[in-house]
Amino acid sequence: NIYPIMMRTALEVVCTCGFNLYSDFIMKEDSKINIAVNELFEVILCMPLIGHHLDAWKFKEEKATLKRTTQFLRKYMNDHLKDRFEASSQEKDGTNDILSYIVKGNLFSDEMTIDDLLDDFFVFLLAGMETTAITMTCFIWEALKNPTIAQNLKNEIETVLNGKEGLEFMILVNLCTWSSA
Repeated sequence: NIYPIMMRTALEVVCTCGFNLYSDFIMKEDSKINIAVNELFEVILCMPLIGHHLDAWKFKEEKATLKRTTQFLRKYMNDHLKDRFEASSQEKDGTNDILSYIVKGNLFSDEMTIDDLLDDFFVFLLAGMETTAITMTCFIWEALKNPTIAQNLKNEIETVLNGKEGLEFMILVNLCTWSSA
């Protein structure tokens, strides 16, 4: 079942690029963040099947899960946002992610509240994970349809990793050299 790995990978991409959250979500499947996001998506994906609204006397478990996971994720991101705002106000935030541009832009505009940014976090999380997962699925599908491309990818990964077990960010710069040829 590739679904859990795809979910963790999408979460890692969105959190790294969007919010500079490096937590190795891919390998730590039992992390609180992974569990909360998985539960959140399970409830959200079930909503169209059970109706557009959750009746007060029905679906108590789903409502409790939705409330618990969103509260946990809001607290987690709230702490992260406060740290980032503090670093930015002291000019110690050297990150280059989507959130850094939002924080810097916030200094020169009508200031967004933490609650506004938390709402944006959920939009980025949900939309980003969906588009990332779709992109990864299309990529895998195309690679599987084209054995030559799949073999080139495999060879390149083996060459670049050179027996290393982990993938470091700087190694990514050396990948996909064959596609530009």
